[in-house]
Amino acid sequence: IISRAASYAIQRGMVVVNAIGNEGANQPGTLGAPADVEKVISVGGVNHNGSLCSFSSTGPTSDGRIKPDLVALGSGVVVPSVYGGTHDSYTTSQGTSFAAPVISGICALILQAHGKETDIDKVREQLFRYCHFTPYQQKIDNYYGRGVPDALLSCMRDNEVYLTAVDNLENPLIAAQIFDANGVSLGMTDSDGKALLSLSKNRLPLTATFNQGENKDTFNITVLPSHFKIVVSSVYKLIVKLEDKHNKSINNAIVHYKLDGMSGFAEIAADSGFAVITGTRPLAASIYITAPGFIKTDTVQRTFCSPGCTLKVQMESIPAEKFILFPTVLSKNSGKTLKFEVFSQTETMVNVSIRSVDGRSLWKERFVADQGIIKTLSFNNQLRNVTPGMYFFILQMDGKAFRKKFMVIP
Repeated sequence: IISRAASYAIQRGMVVVNAIGNEGANQPGTLGAPADVEKVISVGGVNHNGSLCSFSSTGPTSDGRIKPDLVALGSGVVVPSVYGGTHDSYTTSQGTSFAAPVISGICALILQAHGKETDIDKVREQLFRYCHFTPYQQKIDNYYGRGVPDALLSCMRDNEVYLTAVDNLENPLIAAQIFDANGVSLGMTDSDGKALLSLSKNRLPLTATFNQGENKDTFNITVLPSHFKIVVSSVYKLIVKLEDKHNKSINNAIVHYKLDGMSGFAEIAADSGFAVITGTRPLAASIYITAPGFIKTDTVQRTFCSPGCTLKVQMESIPAEKFILFPTVLSKNSGKTLKFEVFSQTETMVNVSIRSVDGRSLWKERFVADQGIIKTLSFNNQLRNVTPGMYFFILQMDGKAFRKKFMVIP
């Protein structure tokens, strides 16, 4: 009776989907009615890895037709729990009766996508056309049928390409343009990183380019319909921009950075007032900067972002007060000495000299300063050529020159 009812429904244009049964796969022909009715879409069950569920019934039918037609997940299926008082929880269950509703849903989507004029034969054709074998089958057989359906391809029209674009962290790539080899736009991804493209078959094979700023990729379209998932290794950047208090770029700086998982700080040069640190994910970084003539910055924490974010750092120059000369007036006959103190953030080469007001060099010396250093100049040594008058004491370090006056009296 149930087989007659199914046949009657099919004759009147209804799509009938039925579980093949749970009588086991140990022998052929264990399927039950009405899964054996012609044009009834009979569904077997597979596990998550694609292997046949041990309980899933088998074909063929009594007249030799292959059954099931296809398979869907029949084990470990998440379903609402109908037991208990709250009815708001889920559980897992198994059986080909849980696989059949999956196929019923795909059939409903096919009808919706292709229009009400779609008949039962068109639904079956779209459903079966894009099935693919499981890893455990090599042909259409009485265990897996045609294999597992592809719901997306079954719902697409023959001239369509469905594209999903994500970065390496599975974030959707939004508003990305897709072009053909001639630069003609084929479409653009939406807020979910999806795009549905329409092409004519006479354009195949077609090479398309995906472009979203620095996220670019090329893919080939050889068949229609088709769907692609493009995974682009997005570039995550932290752009470090260096300026002084007058908003002028600082050259010859070094950006010291330490990323998550690094044991120590790495260095990158900032030759033109900025440095770019790149990665393939939003890493957290500890950063400080050193530059000739400027005080080392504090260490700050920043995170990379895509396509890039900017860390603007204003560095403080080493002020002239860090260079101290004393006394500024001294008597040559008193036996007193001239002292100078210089401060450097890092070990650096220092050039010092004494010049007369007309520019003559009377003394010079070169040495390495490490942090703070004090030197003493005596009239018996460094100042022996100095006579009473006005002089310039000049200090050069880190690309900068500092100048102070001092006077020698009799």
